[in-house]
Amino acid sequence: MKKQLFTLFALTAVLAMPLAAQADLILGIDQWRNSNGTDPLNYAVQDNVDVLITRSGTNSTGGANTPGVNTNGSNDGSIGGVVTAGVSTTQAINGESYRWTNGSQTARFDFAITDTGGVDRVLSDFHFDFARTRPGVTPNFELFLIDGGTETSLATGTNSESNGAGTPNLNYEDYDVGLGNLSFAANSTVTLSLRFSGATGGSSHHGHLDNVGLSTAAVPEPTSLTILGLAGLGLTLRRRRK
Repeated sequence: MKKQLFTLFALTAVLAMPLAAQADLILGIDQWRNSNGTDPLNYAVQDNVDVLITRSGTNSTGGANTPGVNTNGSNDGSIGGVVTAGVSTTQAINGESYRWTNGSQTARFDFAITDTGGVDRVLSDFHFDFARTRPGVTPNFELFLIDGGTETSLATGTNSESNGAGTPNLNYEDYDVGLGNLSFAANSTVTLSLRFSGATGGSSHHGHLDNVGLSTAAVPEPTSLTILGLAGLGLTLRRRRK
């Protein structure tokens, strides 16, 4: 009886242990399309989720210096700090990073994410990779939440990495920005705006954005009520065996 009781409570302890994180990446862009940068990008990144991406504020001198897709993409196999994307696009993709050129004073990317399947979600993290060719390009970033006409700053940061022009593999930095478990109601749209600033200028001083992702909150740990319930089950089974 003591051995059986010990086994039961050992099982109870295992079941009460914290669950592994089950974060679900609902947006994952590992390559960009539309190298001329003249029209918005439309992605359907997961079943019942759509996103419209618009870009603005990037300077251009035309020709080879036009902002757009560049082959120098992040090659670390991750979306921000998330190793596996877990999403797929429904549209053809090409190229690699999206580049803004010649020490552009600003670069802005708005991501309007819409639920089309009637599912309530809690958004936990926004992920992206950011690289700089030479130090004159925008080093600072800020992420905003746009709700109607109201903008709320969610996070700021600075990228200290830079490379010489022509470097085949840029030094990307991975960023995972916590969203504070932002509510994303069924059939609604949430807009996140990623903006880069602080450039000092210079020819061939380019910025690169790659591997953008958005993830939902992880599965929570079992509550104390669940743990007490499991313990109660153990006592009930013990009584029945007497």
